[in-house]
Amino acid sequence: MDPYIGRQLGDYLISEKIGEGSLGAVYRARHVHLQKDFALKILPRALAGDPAFEARFHDESRSISELRHPGIVQVHETGCQEGEHFLAMDCVAGPEGRPLNLQEWLKNRPNGRMPQEKVQQWAIQIAEALSYAHSRGVVHRNIKPSNILIDSAGNVRLTDLGLAKVVGGEFIRSRIQKSMQGPATAEASEAGGRASSLDTYDYMAPEQRTEGGAISPRTDVYSLGVVLYQMLTGKRPGSYAQPPSRALPWLQKRWDELIALCLAEAPADRYGNAEQVLRALRSAQRTSGSKVPLMIAAGTAVVAAAAVLAIAMIGGRREPPVPPAENAPAPTQTLQEKWVQSQAAAEKERKQKLLKTAQENDSKEHGKTALAALDELLELDPGNIEAVALKQKIEDYYVLKVGDMLTNSIGMKLMFIPPGDFMMGTPDDDKIRGSDMEVPQHGIRIAKGFYLGKYEVTVGQFRAFVKDTGYETEAETGNGGGGWIKGEYVGRKEFNWRNMGFKQTDDHPVVNVSWNDVQVFCEWLSAREKKHYRLPTEAEWEYACRAGTTTRFNTGNTLTTEQANIVGDSETKDDSHARWKTTPVGSFPANAWGLHDMHGNVWEWCQTLTKSYPYQVEDDRESLVDRTMTRLMRGGSWYAYSWYVRSAERLWNTPDIRGIDLGFRVCLELD
Repeated sequence: MDPYIGRQLGDYLISEKIGEGSLGAVYRARHVHLQKDFALKILPRALAGDPAFEARFHDESRSISELRHPGIVQVHETGCQEGEHFLAMDCVAGPEGRPLNLQEWLKNRPNGRMPQEKVQQWAIQIAEALSYAHSRGVVHRNIKPSNILIDSAGNVRLTDLGLAKVVGGEFIRSRIQKSMQGPATAEASEAGGRASSLDTYDYMAPEQRTEGGAISPRTDVYSLGVVLYQMLTGKRPGSYAQPPSRALPWLQKRWDELIALCLAEAPADRYGNAEQVLRALRSAQRTSGSKVPLMIAAGTAVVAAAAVLAIAMIGGRREPPVPPAENAPAPTQTLQEKWVQSQAAAEKERKQKLLKTAQENDSKEHGKTALAALDELLELDPGNIEAVALKQKIEDYYVLKVGDMLTNSIGMKLMFIPPGDFMMGTPDDDKIRGSDMEVPQHGIRIAKGFYLGKYEVTVGQFRAFVKDTGYETEAETGNGGGGWIKGEYVGRKEFNWRNMGFKQTDDHPVVNVSWNDVQVFCEWLSAREKKHYRLPTEAEWEYACRAGTTTRFNTGNTLTTEQANIVGDSETKDDSHARWKTTPVGSFPANAWGLHDMHGNVWEWCQTLTKSYPYQVEDDRESLVDRTMTRLMRGGSWYAYSWYVRSAERLWNTPDIRGIDLGFRVCLELD
């Protein structure tokens, strides 16, 4: 458990962690006297005891806390208790009531980018807040998407202004250096972790990356340029980036000029401060005819440029042009051309390095590294014949593909399932469905490949588990399981995985096992194989069952008793060919991905909690915390007609249930 939860620092009682970055962790905390929630930023403990930091903390805290602007998250108090330095700030909730920053928002956007109109709106709001800070002698020094919060009205607000100066550039650079050298240490983790430190580096101006660089408002201008480029294109510019309108042809060329003047290598070639960026943004806005946003703060309208513009147009008067900012660099074509040329040279060098990396890693052990380099190269240069040929060779010889099979130490065979997209559920116009829980049909992306059992787990494999562990199933320790007596399905104490009223060999699927039993089996198998075995998620199961098909079954829109162990056809109700018991695994043809018995034989447990569609991994459907909630079962069984074994059919039950037609197959995660 987080050691800060439940702890009180000053007048603030900490209740939950709401964020973490390179400059410390953020918690929701209740002011014990005001009875109001604040965001409490606790700085890295490694700084405690550093006299230089102590001096900066006290000197800079005053100027930071004096900043008052609707686009800046206000710092209300700073303090230190038992070596813990903290800042109490406004707790900013997003449109859905929880904290939300630009980094998180971009992750949920298609391709990680935003419409130009939205970029314009938020860019002006950021520049307004930053201009205010610069006018009061405060340089942010750490502008990046995770330090730009989105409030309940949909406006953006800057946080952590000046905090990088308090912490110290040397401290930040040391954390970045450690992050680049390898896995995060406990010390680096306290400072925000490896990913966060590297994230900070990507937005730093050149003068920040080395000791002794002169920090000025132009430093913030560079970082703002990186953020704007990412908002527009979905990518950080890096050393080989193209101007925005070349990266995405539909972007207006005005962005090229503005961002070129933000991202100039030499500070003297950039805009002098955020006010100059703001003037350029507003000038471009008037030229393009887009609307200036009205910022809302704490429920009160803040007069913005839109109101000024409206007043200026009354009576037919035209608004006077904005005078050029003092010392603003001329946005000449020469500077833009210089940037384009330097980026072209850097891109050429990058292509050469990527190809060399791929060639040096042309082996089974390093094939993933080679492919990553080739994918990046082909994104830059789709027609690179040498890269295309090398990628084909590596994929043919070293990379997992459909049809690849793995056999583990207990003889279990697993088929590789590739990543991909599919439509999950039953089409709305298909009236054949088990329940409305199968709709709406919706797109799902399986982002990472995995292995799935070629067959359902067998009696023999389960017997090996029991022999090795002495485990007793819930049917054995409880009130029994399901059985088959004289053609009837009954439940009795004597029925369990060893006895179910009909004969099973070691090659039959194990039945009468609960979801809870299966979790223990997977834990045992994971420990034995030193790999992560688990049940498939419901999405993984349906994706693997369909194997690229969109029909009711992976065999088409019909299924017969010659293709699967089922009772018979649902329309004719002909059960004359029913077997009324399990069959040995693999008795029927496999689907296109080499999986047997995905339709019929036994229902198969999934990891997934029972919830309505659309399916979203983000809603914690795979949680293992609550062992009482119902779990999904898929595939149908020997005791079902065809309609109840469709690819989209869903059934669910409590995790302690066991039955004569209920088993499972396992999923193996890739390393």
